[in-house]
Amino acid sequence: MGAKIHQLTRRFVVLSVVVSLSLSAVLTAARAQSTLVASPVATPDAAALEAFFATPVGGQAAWVIAGLNGEGEEITEERYVALFDPAFVQTVPFDQFLPVVAEIAAVGPWEAVAVAPGATEVAATVTIQGTGVAYDMVIGVDETPERRIVNLGFQPGAPRGWSDVDAALSAIGPTVGLIAAEVTGTGCTPVHSLGADTTLAIGSAFKLYILGELARQIAAGERAWDDEIEIQDAYRSLPSGDLLYAPAGTSHTLRYLAEVMISQSDNTATDHLLYTLGRENVEAMVTSMGHSDGALLTPFLSTRELFAIKTVLTPDRQEAYIAADAEKRRALLDGEITAAADEMTIADVAGFIEPTLVTEVEWFASPNDLCVAMAYLLDQSTQAGMLPVREILTLSPGIPFNRTQWPVIGFKGGSEPGVLSTTWLLQKEDGRWFVVSLGVNDTKNEVDQDAFLQVGALATTVLAQETS
Repeated sequence: MGAKIHQLTRRFVVLSVVVSLSLSAVLTAARAQSTLVASPVATPDAAALEAFFATPVGGQAAWVIAGLNGEGEEITEERYVALFDPAFVQTVPFDQFLPVVAEIAAVGPWEAVAVAPGATEVAATVTIQGTGVAYDMVIGVDETPERRIVNLGFQPGAPRGWSDVDAALSAIGPTVGLIAAEVTGTGCTPVHSLGADTTLAIGSAFKLYILGELARQIAAGERAWDDEIEIQDAYRSLPSGDLLYAPAGTSHTLRYLAEVMISQSDNTATDHLLYTLGRENVEAMVTSMGHSDGALLTPFLSTRELFAIKTVLTPDRQEAYIAADAEKRRALLDGEITAAADEMTIADVAGFIEPTLVTEVEWFASPNDLCVAMAYLLDQSTQAGMLPVREILTLSPGIPFNRTQWPVIGFKGGSEPGVLSTTWLLQKEDGRWFVVSLGVNDTKNEVDQDAFLQVGALATTVLAQETS
């Protein structure tokens, strides 16, 4: 579970620059406006863009965009001097220009999507879009045959606020929830929320509760981070994760299993931890970590069990599981569902491409539940010998961030057809901790992952603004 989100490597941070004055002014503007996010724009007009790129200024614009995306020729000092007007080069020397361009490149990849009215052969404003952010690139070239660039600027849109976040999230699916909160002890003090107590299917975000129980057992001296566990076929799950392919008998430490469970959403690692720690112990930890209704996760499913129920069981057997009480469900899990899981193949999951039993068979929590869970884990990480909890959470940020806004980033996401969930643990330079957790459920349609992560990126940016 959660493979899609962990495949994402795009950048969702905006650096505002306008290269038209001295570089010191450029960088001042960049820092002052580094929390601004520009609005996503419409679908590109292919015909208009083709005509634009055939013009002299369009040709140079194409070179700039390719350079920002790391394509085409490398931007060397020799190439810079040849392509830019001498007056521009004098104002912004190469050794000062290149770091600014690198900052902009880092928030790509970029695509031209529109050309503003009034463009000429030598001057234009072209809108370029990354993932969830857009800039107006102002560019001008001279009249010489070389068409040297005489003007180049990147201008951000207007600041966005929580109303924009709410509207964008609500447009993605029928059931949504969001909380942005400051961590206070083991609790969360909301900065902003939208349906924060709405119960949602959360996909692999449930793995936070397994990490919590692992931390408890280690803190109690029942286990140690370097205890080794052997891979067993009985606990082997399906993608995501590489341990699916590990030979039986291969040994890994508890810490390693926790690392790949959180950072790579490895399902085989997850199930080995669940069965090692004890299903009922994890169920008790759900309540200890502040979940508002622990019964929703009882019995606590392994990933292989969820896959088997959704992809192997016949509809009548699915209904039998759904209708059963907790004890009958446990019996079914130990019996026919384990048998189904033993026969399950990757081909079964390959067909799992539409929302299936989203509200009936899943792991469930509200954004507020996940916020409190992150707060609990953060508190655990401050105890003697428990720093690995925080180190595990911060191995992968899920999506790239502006590290000047959030120097420390913890993350756990979850996904399956019809389900997306992300929860970030964020620390500011002043030491304060925050959580942003959001989710979308749709029982009929796949959720637009790009749009969802754009909203998450926007929420973290707005939170940075609000808490400066």
